[in-house]
Amino acid sequence: MILNKNSIRPKATIIVNPASRSGLKVYRQLSNCIDRYFKHEVFFTKNRGHAIELAHSSVSDVIIVCGGDGTTNYAGGMKVSPHSDPLSNRARMLLLKWMKKIIFLMLFPRVYSGTHVNVRYVEDMDARRIDILTPGLPVDVEGEYVGITPCTFMISDEYIRFV
Repeated sequence: MILNKNSIRPKATIIVNPASRSGLKVYRQLSNCIDRYFKHEVFFTKNRGHAIELAHSSVSDVIIVCGGDGTTNYAGGMKVSPHSDPLSNRARMLLLKWMKKIIFLMLFPRVYSGTHVNVRYVEDMDARRIDILTPGLPVDVEGEYVGITPCTFMISDEYIRFV
């Protein structure tokens, strides 16, 4: 989208999960520049499912959602990817190396402090593109089955448009 000072700014609905640390961080960054590009209204979610209601009732040209503590913290406060930054242009990839089940069980509690990434069985790295070439493995993204390998995951420099 290219806008100049003579452009008519599209209307945006911004939905923020105030319980999400990363959602608030994204919103604070966004709020510094959003006026240049959009006429907008901001809504803060109040409970589970509220964001869906807000999105369905929106009559805006664009819906922007700021949320997702799952980027760095999961249910129960697990810090699965403690070095993730939702504002960076990189994804974090955690690779678990083979280990005996007893070692996994002994190391798992470290996920709550985020120190599991410092052990020799875990590799934590930046990535802009991840290619999984082994055929026939199930692919699960954020708890949803999305297909089988081979597959590629990439960070895009373009906006994601949901229809």
